[in-house]
Amino acid sequence: PPPPSFPPPSSTPAQMMSTTPQPEGATAARSSSSRRKSRTKKRVLSIQSHVVHGYVGNKSAVFPLQLLGFDVDVINSVQFSNHTGYPKRWEGDVLDGDQLRRILEGLERNGLLRDLGHVLTGYIGSASFARVICDVVRTVRGRARFEDDVDGDGDVDEDKGDDGDADGGRRS
Repeated sequence: PPPPSFPPPSSTPAQMMSTTPQPEGATAARSSSSRRKSRTKKRVLSIQSHVVHGYVGNKSAVFPLQLLGFDVDVINSVQFSNHTGYPKRWEGDVLDGDQLRRILEGLERNGLLRDLGHVLTGYIGSASFARVICDVVRTVRGRARFEDDVDGDGDVDEDKGDDGDADGGRRS
C-alpha cells in the first residue's frame, strides 16, 4: 500500500482531521473579505487553568475547539502539577492580574487581539484577574462584528439577531 499522506504544514487541525480531502488552494479561492470575517469568527482567546496531569481547563478545551475549526490563543491562569482535587495536594503557579494584563498588552501591541471573535474563561483566582478579563471582553465585544455562516455556503453572513435587525438585536 502507498504510504499515508500527511496534510501540508499550513493545514488547520480541523482540516487535518477532516475525512473529506481539501483541494490544494481551497481556502485561497475565498475573497480576502470572507477570509478575514471567517478568521475573526473562528478566533478564540481561552484564559483558563492548565494541569500537567489530567484534563481540565485549557487542556480539555483547546483540542475540541480546534477540531471545530477554531484558532485558539491560550493563556494559562494557573500551571499546576495536577487537579486540585487530588488528596496529596498539588504544586504550581498562579497568574495574577498584573501578569495577565502584561500578556494582553503584548498581544494588543502586536495587533493579535484585533481579530478575536470569542473569549473563553475558566478558573479566575482573584478580583484583579477578573477585572482584567472584563477589560479584554469589553475590548473584544467593542470590536467584534457579529457574523455567521447562516446558510452553510462558506461565506460569512451578517448575524440578524433575534429581532431580524443587522445590529444583532442590540439597540443604540
